[in-house]
Amino acid sequence: MKRSLGILAQAITLRPGFAPKVFTVTTTPQRVFVSSQDKVILLVNPSVSAGLTTSGTLLASGTHATSNTQATPLSVGNFMTLRLFLDITITGGATNTITLNAESQDPLSLSWAISQSDVFDAVTNFAVGTYYTNLGDLGVDLTFAVAWTIGAGTPTWSLSYLLKDGLPGSGAGAAQTIFFAGSDGVNSTAGFALLEGSERAYFVPRDTEIWVVSNGSVTLKILELS
Repeated sequence: MKRSLGILAQAITLRPGFAPKVFTVTTTPQRVFVSSQDKVILLVNPSVSAGLTTSGTLLASGTHATSNTQATPLSVGNFMTLRLFLDITITGGATNTITLNAESQDPLSLSWAISQSDVFDAVTNFAVGTYYTNLGDLGVDLTFAVAWTIGAGTPTWSLSYLLKDGLPGSGAGAAQTIFFAGSDGVNSTAGFALLEGSERAYFVPRDTEIWVVSNGSVTLKILELS
């Protein structure tokens, strides 16, 4: 009992000079931990999102020809609502027209459907300035993209987003999940899952190996507590 209590105490104790070891977990299994002594460690899969609200860039400032962001979609599975900001820095002519549609991806066919059309209300002759639209929850499903048409002129513009009312994590699903097991045979089917934004403390007996893998490229932090 005394030994068990000692282990539990170590699991909640931070010692001087503590610092995590950081690994990049990819699709190739790698060994990230083994020790000749019994250890208590903390595994952390940090979230890329800051709390319940996050923001970012869909299109950097430039003269964007008619196209879409389907090749670089936005993961919105953990969020309820979405806002867009359109910023015009150069009008690009006496007249300029930008028509922008919001799109949501069908998880079965992976095809894209228009969730909201012309979200900036077909404003023509955009002046230099910043324009705002609140998409609410319509089309904020799993994967989000925008498609735009330049009808006149060559304006210079950018598009940013603000996601609100979220849960911990980015909504990227299995792409940000780390799977771990005790051998190089670890995979996304048989491994234990450490979801994005999660952490777990373990007592690890000596000579026990921890191997990890992911479906993409994910950061893993390991902190030795004893």
